[in-house]
Amino acid sequence: MLKKLPRKLAALYQLDRASTSIALNIAEGNGKYTPKDRYFDIARGSALESAGALDIIITKEYYPKEQINLGKNMLRSIVSMLVLLIKRTSKDRAP
Repeated sequence: MLKKLPRKLAALYQLDRASTSIALNIAEGNGKYTPKDRYFDIARGSALESAGALDIIITKEYYPKEQINLGKNMLRSIVSMLVLLIKRTSKDRAP
């Protein structure tokens, strides 16, 4: 999808950066022996940012809403997973 978007579109770079950040922060958090929730928080924020970039792509009509909704549903699952990871790995957060 990223290859088909216009290079001038700022949301293209944000989506590429944010979606990469999701995977990298999950990997880094899992590789730490110290508290992991910080990395999972960043990954969650990047997933929400990715969803925002997809909203912009829909608004600017670069892709049909139906195609973008597939990605948004995937991001919804990722955010849910990350919220559970944050709750399970953090002792200082309220339940």
